[in-house]
Amino acid sequence: MKIVRTNAPASLPVTRDAVKVHLNVDFADDDSLIDGYISAAVAYFDGWSGILGRCLVTQTWQVQVPDFGSCGFVRLPFPDVQTALVTYIDQNGVTQTFAAANYHLTDDAIGSLLFLAEGASFPSVALRPDAVTISIQCGYGDPDHVPPSLKHAMMMLIAHWYASREAVQARASMSVPFGVEALAAPHRRVFAR
Repeated sequence: MKIVRTNAPASLPVTRDAVKVHLNVDFADDDSLIDGYISAAVAYFDGWSGILGRCLVTQTWQVQVPDFGSCGFVRLPFPDVQTALVTYIDQNGVTQTFAAANYHLTDDAIGSLLFLAEGASFPSVALRPDAVTISIQCGYGDPDHVPPSLKHAMMMLIAHWYASREAVQARASMSVPFGVEALAAPHRRVFAR
């Protein structure tokens, strides 16, 4: 499975103003430093390489697989998939669109699934690793829909980095603070990569 983000979110889950209130910072001297911490915190939680295994603010990813499988569904790499567009390369090497009427999306405890509609069947595809491409739009929606506990976890992590700017201090500060992990844990999804 090859997974690539094709459209980044239009905005971040937390704003600099909200983070500065959390940090009790009322000056502009550290704005670029804080912006860097915000980007790092979002990257820590969000997307394919983030610890949550899910997208926060709506974004688009492209998933490529060699075939549709034989189970009547394709497991997608993220939960909260809003839309999916499926194309495939047929046995003649021509790119085709798999009609949306042939499938539907659903979520389970692990993530989202693209299921065949009743009476539909997956088409035959070319023998190649990128024969099926699924473009998915996923995430909680806009920043207002990201759970407050995740926003708070990001702000706590940013505050930790802002207060501890060295690479390593004492052993206790080498890991992510417990409060951050506790707030993020209920939102984590596990996907066999």
